[in-house]
Amino acid sequence: MEHLHVKGIGFGSYLKLMLILSLSVGLVLGAILFILSIFNGDVYAYIGPIQLTGVLAGIFSIFLSPLIFGIWGLIIGLVSFLPVKLTLKVIKGIKMNLNLVQGDINTND
Repeated sequence: MEHLHVKGIGFGSYLKLMLILSLSVGLVLGAILFILSIFNGDVYAYIGPIQLTGVLAGIFSIFLSPLIFGIWGLIIGLVSFLPVKLTLKVIKGIKMNLNLVQGDINTND
């Protein structure tokens, strides 16, 4: 585990990070909804005018939740990029613990 001081982030990298985080949250939510649907929880999925309930809604949630969260993650990433970049400048960066592979990163101190 190595420590890295991030003073800024590129636009593409930030969008990729937001997309990965959003897809992960969507996948976890979809899995939770699927598990709830198996145990007769009230799970609903709306696809336009079609309303699904029960296990079928849980199955659709596994696929639709990451998709919807991914789209929202990209939108939020577009809107929040400049505030995040400004915040990193104001707080003089952020220290992160990362598993780095030799040659993956170019650090200019």
